[in-house]
Amino acid sequence: MTNRPESSRRDSSGLNNCRLDYRKGLAAEPVSQPSAGIARFQRTMTSTRLIVLCVSACSVCVIGCDSATPDASLRKAASVPAPVTVRTALVGQSSVTPKVTLIGTVTAIRRSTVGSPVDGRVTQININEGDHVGMHVDGGQQRGDIIAQLDTETVSIEIAAAQAELTRLQHELAELNAGSRPEEIAQAKAHAEAAKDSSEYAESRFLRTQNLDKANVISVEQLDAAKSAAFAARQELIAANAAHAMAAAGPRQEVVAQSIAKVEHQKQEIVRLQTQLRHHTIRTPFAGDVVKKLTEVGQWLTRGAPLAEIIDVDPIDVVVHVPESLVTQIRTGDKVRLEFDALPDGANFFEGTIHGIVASADQQARTFPVRIRLNNPSDKGDFLLRDGMHARATVSGSPHSAILVPKDALILGGPKPVVMVAQPQNDQLPVAVRIEVEVGASNEDMIEVTGNLQSGQRVVVDGNERVRPGQLLNVVADEADPS
Repeated sequence: MTNRPESSRRDSSGLNNCRLDYRKGLAAEPVSQPSAGIARFQRTMTSTRLIVLCVSACSVCVIGCDSATPDASLRKAASVPAPVTVRTALVGQSSVTPKVTLIGTVTAIRRSTVGSPVDGRVTQININEGDHVGMHVDGGQQRGDIIAQLDTETVSIEIAAAQAELTRLQHELAELNAGSRPEEIAQAKAHAEAAKDSSEYAESRFLRTQNLDKANVISVEQLDAAKSAAFAARQELIAANAAHAMAAAGPRQEVVAQSIAKVEHQKQEIVRLQTQLRHHTIRTPFAGDVVKKLTEVGQWLTRGAPLAEIIDVDPIDVVVHVPESLVTQIRTGDKVRLEFDALPDGANFFEGTIHGIVASADQQARTFPVRIRLNNPSDKGDFLLRDGMHARATVSGSPHSAILVPKDALILGGPKPVVMVAQPQNDQLPVAVRIEVEVGASNEDMIEVTGNLQSGQRVVVDGNERVRPGQLLNVVADEADPS
C-alpha cells in the first residue's frame, strides 16, 4: 500500500469527524419536513444559480477568446520582415579580358660559375665582388677580360721541347724529299761494279777447280770451297745492284708519308700545349657583374675548381608563376606591364615581353614559370634592376564573354561570395534571392561572376548586407545599366 502524507490523513480524519457529528445530530434531533411551497422555492433558486454559473462561464470563455486574438495577430505580424529599402543594378554581359597581378622575381638571363680549365697555382686575381667585367675585340675576335692568371712555367718548358722535336722531324722529312745525293749513287754503282768483277773471278776459278777435280788432282774439299766462293760472289753482285738501284730511285713514298704524319702530329701537340697555356689565363665568358669571388692568389686550383660567379643583367628577366587557368591564354611575345617597388614612384613601371613559358608545372601549386624579358634601364652607367629584386607583373589573358555585376553587389565574408537578386513578383514588391557566385576578372567597377545568374536580372548594390533571403525589397532608385 502507498503511504499517504500526514496532512492528508489529518484532513480525512477531520472530514470523517464532521460526518459523524452530522449523523449524530440527525439522530439526536428529529428533522422536520419542509412544506411544498418551500420545496418549489429551493428548486427554483438552485436552477437560477446553475443558469448564472453557465452564463458566467460562457462570458469568461468569450472574454478569453477576444483577449487572445490581438496577441496572435501581433506575433504573426512580427514574424513577417518589413520591406527593406535598397538600390539595384542590372546584370550585364560583355567581353572582358582577364588580368592577374602576379608576384615575380628579377632574374639574370645568364649566370656562370667560372672554373679553372687546368690544374695550376693562382699567381694573379683581377676581380672583386661587385666589379663589372666586359668583352673587347682582340685580333678580330671577342675576348673577355682577364679575371685570373695561373703559373705557366711548366707548360712553357713543354712547349719549347715540343717545338725542338718538331724541328727534328721536319729535317728528316726534308732529307727524304731531297732523295739520294749523287755521291751516294756513285758509291752504290762502284760497289755494284766491284761485286760484278768478284763474281766473274769466282765463277772462272770454280770452272778451273772442276777440271782439276776431273783429273783427280785436287780434293773434294777444295772443289766445294771454290763452288761456295762462286755462289757468294753472285749474291754480293745481286745486293750491290739492288743498293745501286735504291740509291738511284730515292726513298719510298710510304716512308715519306710516315715522316709527314710525324711532323703533323708534333704540330698538333704544340697546338695542344699552346691551348693549355692560354687556359692558364682565365677570362670572363661574357660581359656582366661579379657576384662571388671564390679564390685568391697562391691557391692551387684543380681542373674545374670555381674561381668566380658572374651574371649578365642586360637584358634581364622577370620570372612569375602563372596559374593553369591563365597559362593557356598567353603566348610568347605578349606584352606585360611590370612594376618594381625598389624604383622611385613614377619611374617604376615598364613593359616587358613574354620570352618563354615553361611546359612543366609546379606539382603542388599547379603554376607554370613564365619568363618576361625587358631591357635593363640604367642611370649614370649603372643598371637599375638587380638580380633577386621584387616585381609585380600584370598578365592579361584572352578576351571572352562574361556575366558582369557591380563590385558593390558582392557580399563577402562567407565560404563563397554572394549576391542578392531582386526577383520580381506579380503585383507585389520584388523578393530577395540569395545566389552564391565565383568571381573572375574585373573591368573597372564591374566584375565577372559565374553562378546561377543571367543577363537582365537585377542585383542589390546598396543595402544588400542587411537583406535576408525572402525579404521584400523596396527599390527606390536603380543604378544606370552597365554598358
